[in-house]
Amino acid sequence: LAANVDHMSGGRLILGVGVGWSPLEFGALAVPFETRGRMTDEYIEAIRTLWTGEDEVSYEGETVSFKGVHAIRPLQEPGPQIWVGGNGSLAIRRAVMRGDGWHPINQTRQQIRDGAAEMGGVARELGRPVPVLCPRIQMKVTDGDVDEVDRVMGIGTLTQILDDLKYLEGLGSVHATLDRYVVPDLAATTQHEAGLDALATLADRLSL
Repeated sequence: LAANVDHMSGGRLILGVGVGWSPLEFGALAVPFETRGRMTDEYIEAIRTLWTGEDEVSYEGETVSFKGVHAIRPLQEPGPQIWVGGNGSLAIRRAVMRGDGWHPINQTRQQIRDGAAEMGGVARELGRPVPVLCPRIQMKVTDGDVDEVDRVMGIGTLTQILDDLKYLEGLGSVHATLDRYVVPDLAATTQHEAGLDALATLADRLSL
């Protein structure tokens, strides 16, 4: 499916992965919650095997295995970027070992800076390239400035959000996902025009 989407998008697919956090969701699927990390690692390996293998691809793992699969190769070589979600040390290590990017969510500037530094240290330890920093930040525009103490990035005035993007750029980030729809603000999911207007205004400010 991912390879098909990559072709249909003209080679623009980015695949996001994460281990999940809700035991209830795993229970509903009868999948052990405790093995989700190892399972995620194997699935990433299996996906890359399918993307880069020959006409018939095989993979043998503890949680996933297949033999002689005829797989569609993605348009991008050796495959789309894989962004690993998660805020903790295990997610950072998984991003370095298995992914192309680290995709933390809803972080303060201090948390992002500390995580980026940790990611660089893990990459040096393992002798691997440093993944790209590609966070998802909230986009909740306020009328007045939000106190910077423990402020989650993306929440504040347009000026504060613009400064957040510049801050990320200073850390080497070339991608940032602006999340307009944030739980528990479910009403925002019905206010598409307001979100598009805010994005347009922010884009205009960025181009100045």
